Amino acid sequence: MRVRCSQGIQVQEYSGNFCKRIPTDVDLPAIDCDKTLMVTLKHDDKLPDGAECAFQCALLYTTIYGQRKIRVSTLSLPCTSVLSNLFRSADLDTHFACFLKQAAIEIPSSPLSLVREQVLNLCINILHSYRKFCATVSSSGQLVLPEALKLLPLYTL
Repeated sequence: MRVRCSQGIQVQEYSGNFCKRIPTDVDLPAIDCDKTLMVTLKHDDKLPDGAECAFQCALLYTTIYGQRKIRVSTLSLPCTSVLSNLFRSADLDTHFACFLKQAAIEIPSSPLSLVREQVLNLCINILHSYRKFCATVSSSGQLVLPEALKLLPLYTL
């Protein structure tokens, strides 16, 4: 399997159960609808506001009848420089799955208390960025959460 991206974005890391013989591809012994892989992307160049970014995942596989096939999935998303648009379209389940996968990778090599603190800091940083750059002025003691991620603190705990 290989993931390709538009210019200005690149694949930084793959997470999941797979073998990686070359840096750009992952080899999967078996895959079905219950398997997931996480692909971390890196933004390394300026993307024009309003332009489209494309992501393509190509999976080469062999059927149980010995036929070689390729399955290609393509996704095109609009680019934006408005941070509130990013928070408005955030996906809670995806964020939390990403938190869990990152924590699972760290657990064998780090103390559990440190892993817990890292996940908590991820949540705090996201909510702090929302409050600092997107939220209207409110009292400092008031909890301000983006609508799409309002359950993120609960999930994190």
